[in-house]
Amino acid sequence: LSALFATLAGAMAHTHMEPRQQHPVTLTPDGTKLLALHSTAHSLSVFDVGSPPRSVPLLVAEIPTSSAPVSVKARSNDEAWVVNEASDSVSVISLSQGIILDTLRTGDEPADVCFAAGKAFVSCAQGRVISVFDATTRSPLGQIAIDGISPRAMVANADGSKLYVSCLLSGNRSTILPKELAPP
Repeated sequence: LSALFATLAGAMAHTHMEPRQQHPVTLTPDGTKLLALHSTAHSLSVFDVGSPPRSVPLLVAEIPTSSAPVSVKARSNDEAWVVNEASDSVSVISLSQGIILDTLRTGDEPADVCFAAGKAFVSCAQGRVISVFDATTRSPLGQIAIDGISPRAMVANADGSKLYVSCLLSGNRSTILPKELAPP
């Protein structure tokens, strides 16, 4: 019995959740830093890619995030927002200080973040909502209900006047196939 318990305990020590990454890699606006999520280690890796570009990225920081980071977007050259699926939060990170500046609570199972018109929009898959924050003050501004299952990836149009949301398993008969080739 103790051998079985030891085997089970050893197996449990290596168990981890692998979250569904949405946008795990991005560049800062000036193109000098590459930001990459390490979801199972709950961290953000920061690489100097230089200006002019380096031939090999140089790891300059490993910054802890909250549980199960799935998406990262740089709001500025020093501020990155990391969406954490398991902890239902967003970590606002200072790249120069290597710390979390703020933790924002979101709806259930956040997946992505997008900036437009001075706001931050966070898709929340389980709640079928977009949590909205003031991008500067980080104060919550409310939620937008989404008529689709599991809203995930988002992008704003060029002038920031429209937000496009992609839903996983949306049930709205959308397809990337030509209409003639799609099943009924």
